[in-house]
Amino acid sequence: MEITVQWIRTSWTKESRAGEAAARRNATPIGFALPPAETTTSAHVIRMHERDGFKPYVTQEDRGKVDVQLREAAGRLRVFPRVQPVFAENAQ
Repeated sequence: MEITVQWIRTSWTKESRAGEAAARRNATPIGFALPPAETTTSAHVIRMHERDGFKPYVTQEDRGKVDVQLREAAGRLRVFPRVQPVFAENAQ
């Protein structure tokens, strides 16, 4: 099975939770055209940040560095994203 990974990460703060800023954030694409694969272990990574007006920054990275685990089972691909927490609360 040949696998292509596209990882899209959008980052924002409270400023983009409502109004015009939220509309810009919600208008960001949920997918992009794939470039030709450089290697079988590469991933197409797109990052968009509030501070840049959600302009997409596109890179090609090693698939092992992308926070996703891929498993093939019975001819089907299972995808397990490993999303790290952004903030942690310290309850005492």
